[in-house]
Amino acid sequence: MDMQLIPCAQSLTSGTGRLWLDRLQTIPEVEWIGCKTPRLQRAVQRLEKQLSTRLPLSINCLDSAPDHPTLHCDESYQLEVDAQTACIRINANSEWGILRSFSTVAQLLTPANTTGPPSGFESCKITDTPVFSWRGLMLDPARHFLSVSTLHETLDLMFLFKLNVLHLHLTDDQGFRFFSPTFPELARVGGKGEYYTTEELKDLVRCAADRGIRIIPELDIPGHCTSWIAARPDWGAGKLTSTKGQPSARFGGHKACLDPVNQQVYKAMEILLGELADVFPDDYVHLGGDEVNPAWWNSNPDVQRFMQAEQLDGITDLQNHFMLRIVQLAKKLGKKIVGWDEILHSELSRSVLIQSWRSSRYRDIALDNGFDCIFSSAYYLDLFYPADLHYKFVPNAETQALKKHEDNVLNDPRLEHIKALGDWLANYHAEAANKLRPSTHPKGIILGGEACMWSELVCDDLLHTRIWSRMPVIAERLWSGARTATDIYPRLAQAWTCMDFNLGINIYGPVNTFVSSFDASKSDRYLLLVLLYNLEPVKGYARLLGDQADARVSGNEVSTDRPYQQDTRLNRVVDLLPPESLAARTTLQLIFELADSDQQDTRRSETKNTLKKSAEDWCAQLDTVRKLQHQNSVLAEIVACSEALAQLGVLLTRLLALVPNKTAQPGKIPLDVMEALKQLKKPACELVIPVAIGLEAMYSAPAN
Repeated sequence: MDMQLIPCAQSLTSGTGRLWLDRLQTIPEVEWIGCKTPRLQRAVQRLEKQLSTRLPLSINCLDSAPDHPTLHCDESYQLEVDAQTACIRINANSEWGILRSFSTVAQLLTPANTTGPPSGFESCKITDTPVFSWRGLMLDPARHFLSVSTLHETLDLMFLFKLNVLHLHLTDDQGFRFFSPTFPELARVGGKGEYYTTEELKDLVRCAADRGIRIIPELDIPGHCTSWIAARPDWGAGKLTSTKGQPSARFGGHKACLDPVNQQVYKAMEILLGELADVFPDDYVHLGGDEVNPAWWNSNPDVQRFMQAEQLDGITDLQNHFMLRIVQLAKKLGKKIVGWDEILHSELSRSVLIQSWRSSRYRDIALDNGFDCIFSSAYYLDLFYPADLHYKFVPNAETQALKKHEDNVLNDPRLEHIKALGDWLANYHAEAANKLRPSTHPKGIILGGEACMWSELVCDDLLHTRIWSRMPVIAERLWSGARTATDIYPRLAQAWTCMDFNLGINIYGPVNTFVSSFDASKSDRYLLLVLLYNLEPVKGYARLLGDQADARVSGNEVSTDRPYQQDTRLNRVVDLLPPESLAARTTLQLIFELADSDQQDTRRSETKNTLKKSAEDWCAQLDTVRKLQHQNSVLAEIVACSEALAQLGVLLTRLLALVPNKTAQPGKIPLDVMEALKQLKKPACELVIPVAIGLEAMYSAPAN
């Protein structure tokens, strides 16, 4: 049964029999034993609507909950599917636990087939509770504005996988998305007219609370504020020149920062924090603090005089002075501050929650200095990493375990094409971390973790594919901690099916839409999918930096010119694809099985036939691509990838002819095949062929 659940349950015992919904003559009304609240009634209605069936529920909620969830609220529950009495019994101490049980019910229901009506539930008993109280997802509508409907869909997806914090990064250099009644110019000028109204955000908060989800707003200060200063140049410590007084359209570092000696800035922040508090009831508000470029502060005479007068030793002391002022303003409103790990400082208030993003080292520095912490460095979804790399990391793992996993990521064959940049970033962060030292404060605690989806390369149509292709396995780490049920990939595939069945969200939706746009036969469309399903985007920052990645590695300054900016169309194949190809992973597993000399002859024959069909399809898709490329330049761009996959099909056919000979074993392969694999694994059109990478790694391994 655990095979079907992400997150896996703390305790699950399978029973006997099956509760067949379609065989029940009638399904009784929900039995409410304890509290019957409007929130729970709405949740039952949503669940039954999503599943397209009524459910025989008996719900025992011991206590009602406040209007909004808080940190450390009780989310535990017990669930029993009883086939004998045809009943699903749920017990929980609070409404929040009942809500989490509904997510489990949604995953336990299995259709009779992929297109048929709901079938039923296997008998089971589940006892479950989360390991971490902070299980978050950060969205960035500042770089690319995300519609309100996309945010509501995100809440439903978060609910399905038991996440409970939506962190909205509402401001950055490219956009200011929070509407301030006092300073409307911030959204109208700084947001270029794309922003969320007060009522839209209040409604989002209400819908989130109905799902047991907290919403944490972020106004990123004192850097990342070109959009602020475009609207209010009097708040800046310098003047905008490159953006001509407008929010920036480019990505990467910016010099703009707020003036830490301007009292009007603090008055404005007091007003903005009050307006945030009116919309977002949560105890926490995020104020960024990351990647502050000191250029404006260093060149501003007033700032320099202030630093001398206050005996501030450097830019980090100045930033801490600024943050301490803001912390006090927030405290008056009953709010606590969250900040990125750059704000770590010996004199910073320990009431501040640190979000570690640069490496696990910063998690440890925060904890050793008495700060509570949320862990994010291993959960950056914008880096296109495979799901299993994210899954290796548990927020409260021992230091050495995290360091080992970080080293393994740097040396993973799937990331070899970005290894130099990855090593450079790791060393850069380590050097910065070494400047910070532990203190005598009581050790902080790890509240949980948060995955981050920065939006330079996503928009509404692509967001769910980019996030939820891997987010379910991170959600498991945040709910279940170190508990591991079974191999994550079969359950991840099941999660994709569950998303489609419950919410109509298909991970391959953008790809399928693209393929359906061609005037082509059913066979040609199938072969197009063969190509696309066997490609992946390049990893890490390779896309954002483009050719300048080498400049970073060599230590040279990276210019402001990058391959992408805010108005770049995100309609290429590399944009449409999920970050990881499960089809390629399945193929590699079959090849690895074939290299296993202990495999039975019948199974070996079946595996070889499956792989032969794949090789034939890889070869055949090239003719289809050449035939259809004239219909769409997006397809024409990846002809080289099509040719490479066809070549790989030829190589796979040769390799299959060698099995079960020893020459097909790891470490023993014809040299010309090995050289071809080394070429085929290289990126082209910002894409890689994961099967080529996997084969080259397999056959490069030492022979047994």
